[in-house]
Amino acid sequence: MTGPVARFGRRGVALMAFGVAWFGFGLTLLAAPSVPDADAAIFMDYIPAVWQFAAWAFTGMVAVVAGARRPWQWVGYIAATIMPILRATSFAWSTIMWLVPGAPGGDPRSVGAGLLWTALIGLVLVVGSWPDTTHLPEAAP
Repeated sequence: MTGPVARFGRRGVALMAFGVAWFGFGLTLLAAPSVPDADAAIFMDYIPAVWQFAAWAFTGMVAVVAGARRPWQWVGYIAATIMPILRATSFAWSTIMWLVPGAPGGDPRSVGAGLLWTALIGLVLVVGSWPDTTHLPEAAP
């Protein structure tokens, strides 16, 4: 077997893909910064776009570099969960504020966004728990 999976393992390649995706997500925040909505109660909207980009880019690059080094992949998986956890927490708070009467009102779209980010956290954790073998068995003829 040749290619990136043979060199970095399945977990390493997946970790590098997460890292590139996180860097790309950071770029979208930089290109189109969110406008804080006082009624939405989404804390991430109040963090300047440059800081958010820096955090997504840094954790993404840590994931890419760690994905290339098998002994350090655990560091990459920790880095790959940090920003999604912050994002899910922010949307969870907005959902709570939407469910609880009073100001700020929260945002009903936070329910779906929070579930999306929670699912991504789960995906990162599941992939990070995969056993990574140095020799994969050959396919049966």
